[in-house]
Amino acid sequence: MYAAVLTLLTWQALRGQPLVHPDGATLGAAGLIALAAALGTTTALRLSVGRSGDDRTPERAKQPVR
Repeated sequence: MYAAVLTLLTWQALRGQPLVHPDGATLGAAGLIALAAALGTTTALRLSVGRSGDDRTPERAKQPVR
C-alpha cells in the first residue's frame, strides 16, 4: 500500500501535476489503489474469521447426536 501511494505521488510529480489539484488520471489511479486496499482488507478479515481460536459454537452443539 505504501509503495503504491509513493509510486502514485512520484508519477504525479514527474508529470508536473500539482499535489492538491490532481488530474483525472491521477484520481483514477488513486481510486484503484483505494479499491485494492479495501478488497485486500476485506479478504484478510474474512479469512481470519474462525482462525483466532475464539470458537463461539456452544458446547452442546459440538456433542454428537445420540
